[in-house]
Amino acid sequence: MKKLIQLAKEKQVLCFYLLTFLISWTIWFMAPVLTEDPDIRALMQYIGYYGPALAAIMIAGLLGLNNQPAPGLRYWITFIAFFSIVFLINLLSLDVLGIVRNSATIALMAVIAIPAAMVLSGPVSKNRGIRRLLRYVKKANVHWKWHLVAFFSVPVLAGIGLLIDLLLGGEPSGVYYSQPFYVVIYRGLILYLSVFTLYGSCLGQEPGWRGFALHRLLTQYNPLVSSIIVGSLYSLWTAPLYITGLFEEGLAGFLSQFIINIPLAIPFTWLYMKTKGSLFHVALFSASLNTFGIFIPVTERSFVILILISILCIVAITMENRMWIKRDALTPFKSFID
Repeated sequence: MKKLIQLAKEKQVLCFYLLTFLISWTIWFMAPVLTEDPDIRALMQYIGYYGPALAAIMIAGLLGLNNQPAPGLRYWITFIAFFSIVFLINLLSLDVLGIVRNSATIALMAVIAIPAAMVLSGPVSKNRGIRRLLRYVKKANVHWKWHLVAFFSVPVLAGIGLLIDLLLGGEPSGVYYSQPFYVVIYRGLILYLSVFTLYGSCLGQEPGWRGFALHRLLTQYNPLVSSIIVGSLYSLWTAPLYITGLFEEGLAGFLSQFIINIPLAIPFTWLYMKTKGSLFHVALFSASLNTFGIFIPVTERSFVILILISILCIVAITMENRMWIKRDALTPFKSFID
């Protein structure tokens, strides 16, 4: 055990990535072998999304393992409360995601709620390593404007793209208006919450990618290099989803992950440092990035405009904050939003 702890201390980032790939890749490669049911395969895919969080918790817990007392009553009450909330969200999302409700899918939804509850209850853990890692899930003592940046920046940029498209004579698809407004809002809200806990799983990813890996990389490299490392390894991490057919885009889709995720890692790093390590804010930003199309009609031309605007914003963030210069970890940037 001492040798294992020593290895985890000396090679924390390497151990995190190896364990993350082991957990997620095992689940994703086993999914098509174990079942042909598309719903079960989809839910196994969602379980694999928790690989980063589980790996981070395991290593952080190992580092904090020093005669720690067993979890107390406060921890278990918190765990059960969050488990119940996440399980309810997962059940509600079955219909929205088009997954058949049966004993197998309900059981898998309960399985997915377990690591989600572990992340959310981590701040009250008695293990020092886990508590230090996950205290940033609830860390939100920053200026209120960062709530707006995390939640609204992507939809606002998408809205600007749509407005430009409309001014150029474009028309949004009628599919956004084919259902009553309250139905669209309800489905959008459930889908947004499910992105946190299930589909894409911000809770399963951000404690690992940002809370563990990026946090440590920033002590060794400048923010730009740290972002490139996180974005590259994240893209590589998704390989089994394309190899096994869980994602249908094939090799082209897999390669496009590098083109998309490497530059996207830059605003994630920027926001993470701006909020002094708040996983709450990067999770909000991640969910917003994955769900903006629910609330903002996106046409082919408006999407191209959105990409161009996003590139300009990423370049502006990089240049304004001089992200190629190394600094103390989590030292906030001085940028145009201040």
